[in-house]
Amino acid sequence: MIRQIFRFSLLGKIVIALVLVGLLPLILASAQLLTLNRRAFADHVLRLHAVTARTTASQIDAEVSARHGVVQAAAQNPLLLIDPHSSASQEVLMGLLTSEGSLGAFSVGMFNRQGKEIIRAQRKGIDRKTADLLSAKYDMGSSLVNSSGQNYLIVQTQVPQSDAVFRALFDGDSLKRFLEPDELGESASISLVNRRGEAVIQPGAQPQVIPVGLVDHAKSGRISGAGKFQDALGTEVLGAFAPLHQGPW
Repeated sequence: MIRQIFRFSLLGKIVIALVLVGLLPLILASAQLLTLNRRAFADHVLRLHAVTARTTASQIDAEVSARHGVVQAAAQNPLLLIDPHSSASQEVLMGLLTSEGSLGAFSVGMFNRQGKEIIRAQRKGIDRKTADLLSAKYDMGSSLVNSSGQNYLIVQTQVPQSDAVFRALFDGDSLKRFLEPDELGESASISLVNRRGEAVIQPGAQPQVIPVGLVDHAKSGRISGAGKFQDALGTEVLGAFAPLHQGPW
C-alpha cells in the first residue's frame, strides 16, 4: 500500500489562513442575518395577528350590539307594559322572530323577577330542549350557551319601569364567520374565549388547543396585545388577543 502525503508550503499555509480569516466574518454575518430575518418575520406575524384580533373583536362586538339593539327596542315598547298578553304585544315579539338574517331570534320572552314566564313566542320547529334555554337564568347583557353541539347567543335586558326582564335566543354559530378571515391563512386560528379561559366558539370541526399563557392574557378581557407563548409540548407559538365589549369574552 502506497500512501502519498501532501505537505503545504509556507506560502500555501498563509493562503489558507487568509481564506479562513476572510470566510469567518462572512459566516458570522450570514448567521446574524438569518437571526435578524427570523426576528423580523416573527415581528411581522405578531403585528398581523394583533390587527386581526382587534378587527375580529370589533366585528363580533358590532354583530352582538345589533342584536342588543333589537332586543332593547322590543323591551322598551310600551305595549308590553300596558298588556303583555295583548295581540299588539304578540306582534312585537313576532317582529323579533321574523327579523332578517342574524337579527332574527329563535325565541323571545319576558320573565318576572322570580324567573316566571310572563309571555313567550318562538319559531315553529324549535325543539323543547332549545326552547327551555330561554327559561334559564342569565346575567344582563350577552351570554353564549351550547346545547347539543349548537351555540346560542342569549341577550337579556331590563324592561323599563318594571322588575321584569326581556330575553331573546339567537343563533350563536353565526359568529363563527368572523373567526375565519381569509388573510389569516391555514396555519393560524382564532377562538372566542370566555373570562374563565374556556374556548366557547372555535372555527372548524376539531377543537384547537390554545397555549395556557395566551389564555391567561386573553381572559382578563381588559387589554389587547401579542406575544410569544409555549404550548403543552414546549413549541413556541405566536399569538394575539383582544377584548370584546358586548359580552364576557
